[in-house]
Amino acid sequence: MKEKDFYGEIGNWDFSMINYTVEKLTDWDMYKEISSYTDENSLCLDLGTGGGEKAIKYYPKVGMLVATDF
Repeated sequence: MKEKDFYGEIGNWDFSMINYTVEKLTDWDMYKEISSYTDENSLCLDLGTGGGEKAIKYYPKVGMLVATDF
């Protein structure tokens, strides 16, 4: 199946069907670190957000979130 067709069939940006491996290179969590500095008045910019599901999950209490990807 061509990649374009695969994503066309998914159609909802649900990447749960993709097999991947996570390699932890540091002992800190980027999302926890950013969350410790943000609140309801914060403006956050997420570059390279992919489908945006992590941005929505990890920044629910910010004043504005701008998330984009190539």
